[in-house]
Amino acid sequence: MPLHPYTYAEKLAEMTERYGAKVWLINTGWVRGKFGVGHRMSLTQTRAIIDSIHDESLNMSDCNHMRRFDLQVPKTCFGVDPEILRPIDCWPDRESYKKEAKALAEKFAKNFERYADGVPASVIEKGGPKLDF
Repeated sequence: MPLHPYTYAEKLAEMTERYGAKVWLINTGWVRGKFGVGHRMSLTQTRAIIDSIHDESLNMSDCNHMRRFDLQVPKTCFGVDPEILRPIDCWPDRESYKKEAKALAEKFAKNFERYADGVPASVIEKGGPKLDF
């Protein structure tokens, strides 16, 4: 990326506001455990999520709030096992999930340090994963 990442974040925010677009983060990675324990998200379920975004049915789902990452995650999605929509419930045990979620949050925070210059303090304070719980 030739420009500072915040430049791209501003452009994304501007475009989503201008066109009223929703932004969805889709897990195409591991479910039911970390690498070596779980498995990759299936293409069938990934397609079901994309279809639900396109037909706007995902907009109608109630959501769970993932506090650490400040994400709203639908509780249901047609064609998707609801258990994988709440990762803590489908990992082998809750403590291993919490440990890995915290480690992931720490990696995000560490990586962000490289880009903190050039990002407004208000974004730094509000954005990013929460490490304190």
